[in-house]
Amino acid sequence: MRGEYRDISCLSKYLRSINIQDLDSLRNRVLSRYTERVSGIIRVRDPIIRGREIYGKKMLKCLDEVLNYLSICDKIPSTSQLPIFYSELIKSLYGDQYDDLLDKCRSVSGIVRRLYRDYKRRIYETDNIDEIKILSREFVGRLLSIVRRRLKNIDLVRRVVIELSKMPCVEEDSPKIVLTGMPQVGKSTFLSIVSRAKPEISNYPFTTKNIVVGHYIDEKRNIRIMFLDTPGILDRPISEMNPIELRAVHSLKYLADAALFIIDPRKNFYYTIEQQLKTLDSVKTIIGNRKIFVAINKIDIASDEEIKEAISKLRESGINDKDISLISALKRIGIEDLLNKMFQDLLKPIE
Repeated sequence: MRGEYRDISCLSKYLRSINIQDLDSLRNRVLSRYTERVSGIIRVRDPIIRGREIYGKKMLKCLDEVLNYLSICDKIPSTSQLPIFYSELIKSLYGDQYDDLLDKCRSVSGIVRRLYRDYKRRIYETDNIDEIKILSREFVGRLLSIVRRRLKNIDLVRRVVIELSKMPCVEEDSPKIVLTGMPQVGKSTFLSIVSRAKPEISNYPFTTKNIVVGHYIDEKRNIRIMFLDTPGILDRPISEMNPIELRAVHSLKYLADAALFIIDPRKNFYYTIEQQLKTLDSVKTIIGNRKIFVAINKIDIASDEEIKEAISKLRESGINDKDISLISALKRIGIEDLLNKMFQDLLKPIE
């Protein structure tokens, strides 16, 4: 059932505790267990009975090592157990491969247990000590072969776990607003002003980009909101994104409750209004039907003419006046009005 892992306060922190080792390491551990000296053997003179005990215990040690490795798969959530953002992010990049590998991993336990029971029976059926040794080695070989064959792509699951563990803690119950806009428009300044603590910088999964998270908390009004900035991702048109970034960023629509697009209206800015609006169109495509607020920033240094032109261009692009705010993040002008506008539209008190 979706959301089974939502009772974990921070999914990414939980995933950091999961360590999926590579199959070569497992192979080395299994072979090491097989060569270990066996203790606790019943003192008997009969070499056949003694051989069965020794090599039966060696086989069991190897089985336990594999089962211990496979048990990690029960701790890893499938896409149906994850919040939809993580689920869609994985599916957009890997289709059904991730879930298929988890299913295979979980099914291997039953296969290797049956293999152990079969070889244990065969060892106890023979009275030949050489055959007992051969059967035990054959068991270990087949044990490792089954694991390697069925889990040959387990590194994909390992990569997913590592990538998702790099994400900041995403609070499922808090509204989330993604900050967007071209570089240098003032997103970082805005985030540092509205955040109670220093924004947290983490990796955006499956890309070389970062995601920056800030928390706005108003205890008097019992309000909490997450702001997320994705520098290098939602600050340029879709046409400039590589396929991996494009698939990854499209999953943002499942994470964001709304977007705040920040504009610098000045004519001497690095990017023209037209270039900024082109990126706004990309944000609309990515965010889908989520609400988009627009903030015209740096009104303390922009001219009235530049501000009016920006408003006019925004209207032409289909943005309603009620969704346009005038601010100066640096001077903290209009910030409270903008926050109140977003609160009234999106926020619910914390229960």
